Amino acid sequence: MRVSHNEISYTGSNGISLSGGDRKTLTGPGHVAADNHIHHMGVFNKNACGISLYGVDNTATHNHIHDGPRMGVQMSGNNLIVEYNHLHHLCLETQDGGAIYTGGRDWISSRGSKWQYNLIHDVIGCGQESGGLKHPWFTFGLYPDDNSGGIDIIGNIVYRVAHTPIHMHNSRDCIVENNIFALGGKFQFDLHGWTKDQRFYTSHLETMIKGYESVAGQLAWTSMRNMDLHPKDAIREDGTMMSGNSFQHNIMFGDTPGVKYGDIRNASPKYNTIDYNLAWNGGHPIVTGINQVGPDKAGAPLVAENFDSPEPGKTPKGWGFNHKPNKDVQLVVADGALRVDCALGTPPNPKSVFHGPDVPIKPGAAYRVKLRVKSTEPTAKISLAFASFKNGAGYWQTGSTSITATSEWQEVEATGRMLRENEAGWKPWMTAFWLRVDCHEPKGQVFFDDVRITEAEPLDEWAAWQNAGWDKHSLVADPLFVDWQKDDFRLKPESPAFKLGFKKIPVEEIGVRE
Repeated sequence: MRVSHNEISYTGSNGISLSGGDRKTLTGPGHVAADNHIHHMGVFNKNACGISLYGVDNTATHNHIHDGPRMGVQMSGNNLIVEYNHLHHLCLETQDGGAIYTGGRDWISSRGSKWQYNLIHDVIGCGQESGGLKHPWFTFGLYPDDNSGGIDIIGNIVYRVAHTPIHMHNSRDCIVENNIFALGGKFQFDLHGWTKDQRFYTSHLETMIKGYESVAGQLAWTSMRNMDLHPKDAIREDGTMMSGNSFQHNIMFGDTPGVKYGDIRNASPKYNTIDYNLAWNGGHPIVTGINQVGPDKAGAPLVAENFDSPEPGKTPKGWGFNHKPNKDVQLVVADGALRVDCALGTPPNPKSVFHGPDVPIKPGAAYRVKLRVKSTEPTAKISLAFASFKNGAGYWQTGSTSITATSEWQEVEATGRMLRENEAGWKPWMTAFWLRVDCHEPKGQVFFDDVRITEAEPLDEWAAWQNAGWDKHSLVADPLFVDWQKDDFRLKPESPAFKLGFKKIPVEEIGVRE
């Protein structure tokens, strides 16, 4: 069946729905939706999309899809093709969606599929927060979700997206190459993996095993990437699961100070490749969130506390609770150390969290805290961070450093960098910070001593990113678009991207044909 050259608008639900095929043999009907103009769908069903693809061997090509409440194309199955479409102004009434979306909780979706040469922009998102409706809000351009695998994502141009142009939520075995990801509100791309302890993995493992075993050994599946790995063996020795992705020869472009280049969570460079990409943020420093800190600067510590002077049984000056689970929890000096009671309560104060004295902020400066810690329990998980807060104005903190305290004293440290005044997220009220300590245990006591906070030499975040194993051969350089401010993301002939293996995207072929 072929559905082509239609204008479809103001539908109650989806614009076009295509399905059919046998997933075991990977044979399908070959349905095609081509050269359609689909807009203002989902008048009643706000989960509606422009084109729905399910099953095997179905294609959405050369369509123009816009002004919808949720996805442009939503799909699940195998050997599904989404190519040469122009998608924009989507997720206008929902959040946590994307212009093109698929899931993979059964392990086998959407292997063998291709998302290629699509032009995607202005994916908005609308969500609810305490202050009311928010937009733009939490939404994406390309969204391979929930362990979806084996997709070729090639030659797409994705820009002006509320959160991230491509959000890879534990997607695996994907080839993501020769794309332009630009002007994301939070990052230009991300890899957010699962771990063996996360509910995503534990709640979907049975479904993944069932899906894998439903096609394992089938002749048609032998050519699928990495289908020799059983989901029960998917957790690596480091506890992560996300693997097999090749993210290369892409352009990540921004123009707002402080918007991160990329975001990696629970994914290892040992099992995922990110390299030969071009990074640029309008000449501003590339921000990665990896804040490695060099040696301490000369001078006296900004905080130096050994808790010998404060009166036993009292809370030292400048120290106090952020969250106190119940009235019996204490933060006091005992035996020449600072003792905190661990407890878990109910929201909004679920755990014991306390802070140290205020330290003046120097914008862009890096800091190190060193302290000794021990616990009455055999092990106790805590985390350290630097945070800033002003009542009625806002809250901000650096990334947390997780630590496991034991019954023996041990010295630990954490580092972090303050925002620069020209970075996204910086506010004029950020004049002081303090050490934040989260105690994640339901019982026992944790002791802290010899707390020292010093200013340290900040290291370049791009270098720190590369030191972590990402983008070893990538470059920071202006990609030289023809005129990105007028949405022209074609590359000039002298673009440095071509030296990294980037290939021209056939922009003139995208969209509805006559």
